[in-house]
Amino acid sequence: MKIHFVTSNENKVREIALILGSQFEIIQTNLDLPELRADTNEEVAEMSAKTAFKILGEPLIVEDSGFFLDALDGFPGTCTAYSHKRIGNDGFVRLMDRISDRACYYRTAIALAYGDGVKIFSGEEKGFMATEVRGNKGWGQDPIFIPDGSIKTYGETRSLDSINIFRKRAAEKLRAYITEFL
Repeated sequence: MKIHFVTSNENKVREIALILGSQFEIIQTNLDLPELRADTNEEVAEMSAKTAFKILGEPLIVEDSGFFLDALDGFPGTCTAYSHKRIGNDGFVRLMDRISDRACYYRTAIALAYGDGVKIFSGEEKGFMATEVRGNKGWGQDPIFIPDGSIKTYGETRSLDSINIFRKRAAEKLRAYITEFL
């Protein structure tokens, strides 16, 4: 089955393709979609998928992830990519410098758009934010995110074939749905 993945992020395409397996042909498709704002990743992914489906008219997925800091009421959340472009991981570290509550989580939503509408699959992973940028593996907030049960950041431990747990959880739900219903 051929599915367009509307994203400019090759890392996300690689992760999704690994999870979905060889029976699915994942085609990276770059569309100039507006950067939508909403309170949840699910809302952003759904709106983006609907917009992309109007353009392509073929089955597609759109993924939206966010990095949520508990002490900052979930900021940056759905504005993670924008915030990261502006201040980077060093800026997040400075922002949290005097804050002892370092609990955070990653959340992702994958929206599948096809002839019958849009279906959303979510995944989440809890952890803690490091007090400094550590490691140069992965991308995004990997060098400052310490998953529960670890003392190292994703930036210190990720390999090229590893997959973020939050994205894996959502993509496995997507795979199960596609396999059963499409």
